[in-house]
Amino acid sequence: MKRRLAIGDIHATDRQLRTLWDWVAPTSRDLVVFLGDYVDRGPNSNAVLGFLIELHEQTDSHVRFLLGNHERMMMDARHDARMRQMWLMSGGAETMASYGMRCISELSNESWVDLVPEAHWHFLEENCELFIDDGDILFVHAGLDPDLDLADQRERDLLWRRHHGGPLHTCGKRVICGHNEQRSHYPLISEGFIIADTFAYGDGPLTCISIDEQLAHQQFACGRRRSLTWSSDFKLHEVPSSAASGIANKSPSNERHSKTTGLASLWSESTDSSGS
Repeated sequence: MKRRLAIGDIHATDRQLRTLWDWVAPTSRDLVVFLGDYVDRGPNSNAVLGFLIELHEQTDSHVRFLLGNHERMMMDARHDARMRQMWLMSGGAETMASYGMRCISELSNESWVDLVPEAHWHFLEENCELFIDDGDILFVHAGLDPDLDLADQRERDLLWRRHHGGPLHTCGKRVICGHNEQRSHYPLISEGFIIADTFAYGDGPLTCISIDEQLAHQQFACGRRRSLTWSSDFKLHEVPSSAASGIANKSPSNERHSKTTGLASLWSESTDSSGS
């Protein structure tokens, strides 16, 4: 059976991503959509983008990628000083540390852009979409303006809009999205929306939604994992591990993420050099 799978905000949690991918084990028949926000806040944006590029280059996979607001900030930071500062405050410092930057003062000139491989910039610019229409469902990073037709949606709503689920959009499609982080560690399921951002960069799981199976597979950094299902009233129930069929039961890593080495000193040096 073809599965439609949506993976929530990764935020540089590369080990959770790889473990979740191996566990869910997508096949060439499945459609996998990554919902954006691959970079920032977590320990290894560099490794996450490298892994996604590997998936993109696999000829037998049906994998698509959405642009998130954090990727937009990262790209705009190359040319906009104000956006660069906003990005740094939103996790860009951790991202650049993963590329080997030792001090934020290095962003004062354009050479910082070269620390990020050209293949990574190309992936963000050419392979990440604003939305993906798949018949009865619509994949977006953040949300939709409920007062606008699908063709008239603005990028700022697709990338930045905050909401708490709700009824179907007037276009009649159910929206699958991230961005609106669920610190409860449970995805939000409603008639019109599924929100798959479950705070992976904090202490939450990285979530993969199997839409048509009504399943959510969740991988925690500590190695714990669980599968959830939901009923017609959208209430979530944990699936006993013995009943979670069709999922590869590989042993996850028990090692938690650590902060990128040198990040604290990176910020310290920036503070000292700025005098504030």
